[in-house]
Amino acid sequence: MDLTKAKIWFVALSMVAMILFGISVQKESDREWLKWQKEYFAMEQERGIERDYSVHIRQIWLPNLNRTDRCITCHVGMEDTDVTVPYTKNPFKSHPKVAMLKQHPIDKLGCTICHEGQGLATTTSGAHGRIHAWDYPMHEKIGGVDMIESSCTKCHSHDALPEGTEQLLAGKALWDKYGCVGCHKAQEIGAKIGELCPELTGLGSKTESQFSNTHSFAHVEDREKNGHFTTKFEWLFQHFINAKKVTPALPALKQAETAMPDFEMSDTNARLLTMFVMSFRDPAVENIPGQWMAKGKGKYSVVIRDK
Repeated sequence: MDLTKAKIWFVALSMVAMILFGISVQKESDREWLKWQKEYFAMEQERGIERDYSVHIRQIWLPNLNRTDRCITCHVGMEDTDVTVPYTKNPFKSHPKVAMLKQHPIDKLGCTICHEGQGLATTTSGAHGRIHAWDYPMHEKIGGVDMIESSCTKCHSHDALPEGTEQLLAGKALWDKYGCVGCHKAQEIGAKIGELCPELTGLGSKTESQFSNTHSFAHVEDREKNGHFTTKFEWLFQHFINAKKVTPALPALKQAETAMPDFEMSDTNARLLTMFVMSFRDPAVENIPGQWMAKGKGKYSVVIRDK
């Protein structure tokens, strides 16, 4: 290659590099978390609050829990445990249960230990786990049932649950009402006699991929019309609503129809029971340090909803 051609190539490649650099700068300046932080800090400055107003990615690094959570990059007000003028709009709101947060310090436990989701992500869709086959999608409130309570048993035993887990206890009452222990084993709650149906021990600790590898979603309705509806929650919920539809006989696979009867559950009860069985956690998978394992027992009055 002669010197002239080399110069032409050098100039052309330099221009391409400059264009790519410009695109990169533009993308970085348009991140949604930048907008959230700037808006939040403007409100805080208007109130005269003294704090660190530098705009940057914020994270909680917890090597003992193998977690890096950047949730507070957008949810900047979530760390506020001294709420005097609470904001009502997400992502600026402080934690809805400030008293509980004081007992579960965010700098020690992070966010995803309870809420699940993708701690490293800095976009709404990515952080909340709405990505196909993400291991642990974020727990959400569905039909009035707060799925986050299924995480409490990572540290709290089922017979010593803390205040704020009334829905989990309602799910346990439904488990007892429908006699699930007669067919299913679940070591976490001492259910060791069931032999007729699949064992549920450690169900909540299974990743979405692990669950989908052993369960057919062919008859699970894609209610959100996203083309890849393969969540544990949806399979279990629809199975409790109509077990024979979700797990029919499959002669080609030599699979018999499920033995689970139709309990004619309401959607609410099906969600509560789904949340309860997802609270069956495998300590080896969760790997919670011993000092965080809770002790003590609470007493609650549980009301089972009608069908």
